Order: sequence, then structure tokens, then C-alpha cells
Amino acid sequence: MDRKELARSYFARVTSGDLDAVNELLTSDFVDHDAPPGTPSGPEAAKAFAGAMISHHPDLKIEIEDVFGEDDRVALRLRWNAEQTRAVVGVHVGCMNSTARLETFSDGVFAIAATLLILEVRLPGHGSVTHGLLHAWPSYVAYAISFLTIGIIWVNHHTVLQQIGRVDRTFLFINIVFLMVVAFSPFPTRVVAEHLRHGSKAASFAYGLTFTLMALSYSAMWFYAAIGRRLIAADADQRVVSGISRSFAPGTFIYGAAMLSSLLSAYLAVALYAAIALFYVLESSIFGRDG
Repeated sequence: MDRKELARSYFARVTSGDLDAVNELLTSDFVDHDAPPGTPSGPEAAKAFAGAMISHHPDLKIEIEDVFGEDDRVALRLRWNAEQTRAVVGVHVGCMNSTARLETFSDGVFAIAATLLILEVRLPGHGSVTHGLLHAWPSYVAYAISFLTIGIIWVNHHTVLQQIGRVDRTFLFINIVFLMVVAFSPFPTRVVAEHLRHGSKAASFAYGLTFTLMALSYSAMWFYAAIGRRLIAADADQRVVSGISRSFAPGTFIYGAAMLSSLLSAYLAVALYAAIALFYVLESSIFGRDG
């Protein structure tokens, strides 16, 4: 059997449900170059993916439109046809690439923002090391609050995307605005760390404003997808969706109230920001355990 016929036979047998074709026709060093980074890409992964596709889409048809071959290399142009009804191996059919790229890009922004926070924690250039370590307490406080906030948002962002069945341009742009605020957060963190010692209300207000905008854009992203189940996966548990909505609903108002408290006292506002971060850590832990 030549290479072109081998390729045709593989897809014909897999589509018919004959998964033994994977073991018979793929070599042990087979690599799926379309697999997302960090995921398995060998024959067993190909078999698992094919099995999941067939299981979730009994009407799956793979049409081979063109076959190009030279020597031992073959390239195919395929058309996949199936009705989308359920999620496949953790990624929703119809947006396999878009959701994976969205989460990968978002993870990168979260990682960079979290890393930049520690770069702003520095000792003063005068006095003893002991004095400098003690003198830098506002930097520790600001770093801890910001890192916890970004960390819990990252955890919940993963949970949110698990409920998404597809994305559109509006959702992507809302996510971009949200990530822009996340990436900006190291700056107000540094400002409040430098001026908290003197009780700067302006620094505390700017810090709170960033958190408020973060909560607002995050909520906008979720509710845009969740209202009317616009972008929610067909098999997503409505109890989980409703639980996320209840968790998101007060966020903007809570951070807004804490931000306004900075007009009375910078220390009060920072204490509230810390309390909110701890609350969401505990709330998310409970929520995640229930899910």
C-alpha cells in the first residue's frame, strides 16, 4: 500500500470506528504537530482523541479533499463534518484552537504580572540590612495583597474557561481589556508600597481603582458569556454557572466600597483590600471543592 492509500485508509477506518487503525498504521514515533503545547502527541493521544470525537459525534465524517505526496511524505487537506453537541476531552468542539490560545495567552499575562510584583520589593539604599528589612514592610503588604489577588483571579479564570463552549470577538476583546488591567497592577502596587508609610490616600485610591476596574472587566467578561448561556458549553452544569455568577456579582461593588474608604484612611482601605483577597481565597477554595 503506497503512502497516499495508507493515509486514506487510516481516516476511513478511524471514521468508521475502527481505532485499531491507530496501532496498525501509525508508527511508535508518530507525532501530532497540531497538538497544543505541553499535551501528549503520540499514537495513544491520537487514539484517545479519535475515540472521543467518535463517541461524542457519531455522525462524524472526514472528507479527504486533496492528497499530496512525494517519496515518503504525504499531506492531506481534510474537511471534518459533525454536529457539535458536547465537549470533547476537555476542549469544546468548534473552538478547540480559540479557547486553547485564549487560555495560553492569559496565563502568560498572569505569570508576567505576578513576576513583576516581586521586582518592586527592594531595600532602601541606606541604613543597616535589618533596618531596611523592617522599613520595607509596606512593600511586603502590597506584594502579598496583589499576588493573592492575581493568583485567585488566575485560578477562577481557569474555572470560567472550562464553562465556555465557544468564544467570539466581543468576548476576546473584553478579555483583552481585563488582562490589560492585570498587567497594569504592578504599577499601583509599587506606588502604594512607596507611599503607604505616609498614609497617602491618593496611592491607596489608585490601588483600589485598579482592583475595581479588574473586577468590573472580569465580571463583564463572565456575564457577557453567561447571560442567556450565550457562550456557555451545552453540557456545562447550570449549578456551576449560577455559582460563578453569584460569586462575581458583588465583586465590583466590594472593591468600589473599599476604594472609597481610602478617602477616609489609606490604612483602612489597604486592610479592606487584604480582607477581600483573603475572602476570595477562602471562597474559591470552598467553591472549587464543591465543584
